[in-house]
Amino acid sequence: MNAISGLGMSPLSARAHHSQLKAAMLEKMDSDGSGGVGQNELETAFADIASATGLSASGSSTDLMARADADGDGSLNADELEQAVQTAFAPPQDTQAFLRFRGQGEQGSGDDLFGKVDADGSGGIDSQRCHIDLERQQHQQRQQQEKFLQAVNQT
Repeated sequence: MNAISGLGMSPLSARAHHSQLKAAMLEKMDSDGSGGVGQNELETAFADIASATGLSASGSSTDLMARADADGDGSLNADELEQAVQTAFAPPQDTQAFLRFRGQGEQGSGDDLFGKVDADGSGGIDSQRCHIDLERQQHQQRQQQEKFLQAVNQT
């Protein structure tokens, strides 16, 4: 069973739902009704997101705007906006960054995390367990992204 079927959603309906959330996010952030999100709207939206979620963007809105504005028109469409938000609020890329993000220090604090994955206490992780944990992590990440998009749409 894949994670999407575990949610009772077909891949097609999951994509349609994701598209609806992106469109709603664009509509919410596009305060001037231009059909795109400009620099000032992006700054305001990121401030609102930070206020609602307690998360701060990982870069300036100017830099994020420049990187996400693929067509260079000075305004973000739904796909470009999604890229900007995902870049700005991306999860940590490695274990040490994750531990720093979670406030668990630099060295040695990964033992508790490893212990949670090493369920049999053998000191290793077999491929089946690794696969199960990876699927669980991907499912949780999709759920967090969904919650994040919903929080954005509620600000």
